[in-house]
Amino acid sequence: MKTLITLCVFLLGGTLCAALDLDKPIDELRLTDGTVLHHVKIMSYASSSIMAKWDEGRGTIPNAALPPELLAAVEKRQPARESPATAAARLAANQARAQEQARRRTEQAARHEAELAAKATAVRKISGQMFIATQGGTTVKLGAVSVYALTGEQKEQLEHDFNMNQAPISMPSDEKLFACWPTPAAVAAQATTDADGRYDLELPGDGNYWLYAKSERFIGHRTELYVWLVAAPTVNSPGGANLDSTNNVTYTSLFRR
Repeated sequence: MKTLITLCVFLLGGTLCAALDLDKPIDELRLTDGTVLHHVKIMSYASSSIMAKWDEGRGTIPNAALPPELLAAVEKRQPARESPATAAARLAANQARAQEQARRRTEQAARHEAELAAKATAVRKISGQMFIATQGGTTVKLGAVSVYALTGEQKEQLEHDFNMNQAPISMPSDEKLFACWPTPAAVAAQATTDADGRYDLELPGDGNYWLYAKSERFIGHRTELYVWLVAAPTVNSPGGANLDSTNNVTYTSLFRR
């Protein structure tokens, strides 16, 4: 049921009494501090204030600023005020919830740091074989070849050095291009292939790496020159990181040895 009260509003030194419906705008409302608001519409009720809007703006009006007649009606619609015990219990519950959330955030941060540390100290084992499959179907294993593991920055430096080495060459041949591939100045790891072309590398578990190698094979009066620069496996890869005819650059040098 709508609340109807009689509100006495002081206008220009006079007194005007009118029936008031709290669900409708109040034409003129004079607060206890003398402020006059026009066309006041009450939007919501709190335990000790109301939220309202009026011609001049909107905001919260505390109970203490309301005229007695309006305050009496407003208090009937406002939620009951908390007792000191209830307020203390609510505050304690909020504090406990905030402490629990902080504890969980701390635990999550600690787990994240532990995961990063584990990745940084973990060892990634990579192994494979270096070989060339000839057109006749023969597999030629390449031994005594250095295999380098490079970080992204080291790979960029290697490619930069290669480009700088070939820049002065006016008529590059396969042999000259092969010679432009340098021995890297810095590497993450290095291994040498055995007689069967096999190699083993150990890398930090985190990060991306590239495998780099170069070799040559003599065939009669010509020489085949090989270069590998391929992405290393991102997980342990026993025997799965082969350097072969499918992932290399081949230069054919037609000169007599």
